[in-house]
Amino acid sequence: MGVFGALSTALSTASAGASTVSVQPVSVPSDEGDAFVRADSRFHSGSLLHLERMTEAEISRRLLQRASFWNFRRLSLTRPEDLKDDPFEQLAYAAALGDIFAAAGSETTAIVKALRRMGCDREAIEFARSYVPQRSKIILETLDIRTRDERRRLACEFLDFALHARQEIGVCLFLARKLALTSGLDWAGLLRERQERRSAYERELASFVREEGDVVPFDRYYERAMFDPIIGTYTSKTAEHLIATGPSPSPESFFRTASVEPSLAKSLFLYAQNLWARLGRPETFRIVEMGAGMGSLAEAVLSLIENLPVRDPFRAAVTYTIVEKSPALARIQENRLGRFNARVEILRRSAVVGSLPVVRSGLFFSNELVDMFPPRKIVNAGGRLYEGYLAYRGGLLQEVKGTVREETAAFLNDRGICLKPGETYYIQPDIDPWIRALDAALERGEVVTIDYGERRGALRLRRHEFGRSMFRGYFPGTDPKWALAALSIASYRDSPTGVARPKDMTVDVDFTTLEEAAAATSLKHSTFSSQNDWTRQFSGEEPEPSKFSGFRVSILSKGL
Repeated sequence: MGVFGALSTALSTASAGASTVSVQPVSVPSDEGDAFVRADSRFHSGSLLHLERMTEAEISRRLLQRASFWNFRRLSLTRPEDLKDDPFEQLAYAAALGDIFAAAGSETTAIVKALRRMGCDREAIEFARSYVPQRSKIILETLDIRTRDERRRLACEFLDFALHARQEIGVCLFLARKLALTSGLDWAGLLRERQERRSAYERELASFVREEGDVVPFDRYYERAMFDPIIGTYTSKTAEHLIATGPSPSPESFFRTASVEPSLAKSLFLYAQNLWARLGRPETFRIVEMGAGMGSLAEAVLSLIENLPVRDPFRAAVTYTIVEKSPALARIQENRLGRFNARVEILRRSAVVGSLPVVRSGLFFSNELVDMFPPRKIVNAGGRLYEGYLAYRGGLLQEVKGTVREETAAFLNDRGICLKPGETYYIQPDIDPWIRALDAALERGEVVTIDYGERRGALRLRRHEFGRSMFRGYFPGTDPKWALAALSIASYRDSPTGVARPKDMTVDVDFTTLEEAAAATSLKHSTFSSQNDWTRQFSGEEPEPSKFSGFRVSILSKGL
């Protein structure tokens, strides 16, 4: 079956019904040639790459087929008329067509007919035929390449994009080949160069997977990548320049977190003050922030408290506790908040595993914490349910599908989560024990959770594997070529295997899971709203629409 036939078959299965959980071993096709897959029937992937054994043509064909499959599905969800006023989306649309044509080879006639049925006009299709060489030429002309070493470095980076990204794979392969040849490297030489230039971060993650038997569950890999004491994004020295500490982020910052927005601090301060009044103005009132990043939000809230009149009863009552897992971030918080003396306390321990500080009257608060609870990846492929794993095989970190673990199946069945064929979803079972720990620690007060996400129905409706994934990654935007290869780097960032350097990885929160977990405790769900609405209500300010886009606020109460 050719590329188009495979794509058509995949599309036809997407309309089938939902699938229930099966924890039986996954059957492996008899023609699967990889010894790793043959040796263990729990795992299956028909697209594992092996850099040492496969030819350049085989690797290119596999990568382009993978990209064209994904882009074909994306196109089926896109209406061309919606692209007229968005240049970036127009480029993404053209890039998707370009990858499909690059993979189609001699099947272009069938591809053209299919794309016309999907609404692609003649102009877009004709442009797609020449997209790869034209786009590659523009990027090459814009890059500042002065030395052979620089050409080799860029060749390795574009090859890495092709190996782990999903968009503009044809462009990335073209650039990798071109830059390698002009720096004296053939294909075998380019592969050796890439291996030699691997970062310590990638080497450590690959060693971890290999030590675990060449394959680990998705959530365990995530936990290692994000929180390992030596290389973890949030727990190693990387964390010291991870998040911008002020309104103007440094070039090394991953991104500018919403926690530095003054309206968020003002909203939290006024909300806490209002909650203190509703609790009967107790003599002691404790705010506990779980996972405080660089401490910028805590600093802003504590400053507002200190600015109250000396004899203000709320100022006299309130204390601020931070529970922080990352030693690097805890050090930054201590230096930043030392001037507040006894009013602030920093506990160096996990806010997710184990007990939390007792709050007799007060508020537990988190901002962008739950999105980093280790996610488990669930995939319905062709009506069969799989769990996601990470493997090290063929010189690469790669995703594979495998048996759904019993505890994962129990979580899905308890929640009644049944995925449709073609759907990918991420679950975070750690939410359950976290909510139980909050219930045990809180006597009277509320739990305020702010994060990316939605309730389950809305989340599944708008986000899926071939649209905007629930899983995303972030890098510092310091390299000018990333703006030129934005389409490939965007999907490279969102790949858990694209780890040329440390990255921040996050997942959209299923807020229904929080509500379900709370229903089994004495916590009562009281509020679910957008952060824009919550900020407007309590700060009295009109936030810019983009400030908290995608953020939701969930509030659980107890003893009120």
